[in-house]
Amino acid sequence: YRNWKEPLVEQEVKKQLTLVEISESIQLAKQALAEEEKLETIPPKSGTVAVFYFKDTSPDRSFGHLQKAMATMITTDLAQVSALQVLERFRVQFLLSEMQLGQTGIVEETTAARYGHLLGAENLIVGTMEPGSLKVNTSVASTSKKDVVGSIAVDSEIEEFYILQKEIVYNILKLLRV
Repeated sequence: YRNWKEPLVEQEVKKQLTLVEISESIQLAKQALAEEEKLETIPPKSGTVAVFYFKDTSPDRSFGHLQKAMATMITTDLAQVSALQVLERFRVQFLLSEMQLGQTGIVEETTAARYGHLLGAENLIVGTMEPGSLKVNTSVASTSKKDVVGSIAVDSEIEEFYILQKEIVYNILKLLRV
């Protein structure tokens, strides 16, 4: 419903649609957890990718505000690649919430394959942010191979955050051979 004379109605419709998406994601997460044993035999769909929040490993947590930003920007860029299907942020976040990881949304490289399998993602993007200007380590894990496909280490000054993020996406695409 679009009516420029009544913008409040349009805003309310958007809010309700968001609530429906959230509710659907919660149900998908619960269903995935309930059927975890069955998922062992079902291979993930080719070309699917899930991006998790990056972990701030600085002693003073000075990059905390960039954890979600990095993941969101990578997700947005990867969604533009027609060969990939990026899982919705809501779906990823609610599965993690159901597994008691929702507070941070951060996934360790060693357990990434399990979470990716539950999501139905073939590849997972996880990473850390370290001090010393800004150093970002990113890994691509394959749920079908149950191993890390490759890792990327990129660093730059904080002012070049956007350039750094684009370099990470470029390298992810190289690792995925897209």
